[in-house]
Amino acid sequence: MAKKQNKSVINEEDQTQWCINFLHEHGYGTFLVEDNIEIEEAEILRKLEMSGYKIEHIRDSLVKVDTNKILTADDIALYFYEKLRRSGSKSFDSDKLKDAKYRKVDCSIINNFIKWRMGSNVPIRSAIEELFMSIDMLIDKKEEWKLDINSIGILSVTTNKPFVISLLSNVHVEQDKKIGYQIEQLLIYEDQQSYLSMLEESRRKMLEAQEYSNRRKRRKKIKLGD
Repeated sequence: MAKKQNKSVINEEDQTQWCINFLHEHGYGTFLVEDNIEIEEAEILRKLEMSGYKIEHIRDSLVKVDTNKILTADDIALYFYEKLRRSGSKSFDSDKLKDAKYRKVDCSIINNFIKWRMGSNVPIRSAIEELFMSIDMLIDKKEEWKLDINSIGILSVTTNKPFVISLLSNVHVEQDKKIGYQIEQLLIYEDQQSYLSMLEESRRKMLEAQEYSNRRKRRKKIKLGD
């Protein structure tokens, strides 16, 4: 009689997807490596991390939008292309992350975007925030909006202004949602503080009443003794 094969209920592909989902839920990003060099690099990183090392690539700081790291238009271009790479875009040009000379046109597009927004009386910090939110929205929505993004040229106000205006409209909706959420949280906080203040006041009055009651009892005892 032939021996039955011991088949796992969950196949290897399902196990891999479960692991990816678990990591996503705990704040990790997972990216499929494509060549032997990246596989070797990923394995070295894994071994060091298992040994207790915390490793961070310089571009990781850019992707976190660390304002201490992002100081120039080229930093913003790096942010864009690193986000695009991590999204698994098939149109991604790896040269864009290798050398600043490949990002000169991108820097010009970024500067024009910021100058254009400042020309509409938008403060420079707000213009830069709009730009970052536009980049994030583009990458996050590229599948849903069926966008084939291969460069930051998609944000050019010279050649693609109608799309950029439409994108900014969506960005402003998100900003309004964010402000609404912050206001809601502020109101909740104020309500909590008011409630805590009320409890503290009630406790203070209760202690005062107890102290007053104790003083009266002490006075009565003294009179009885006399």
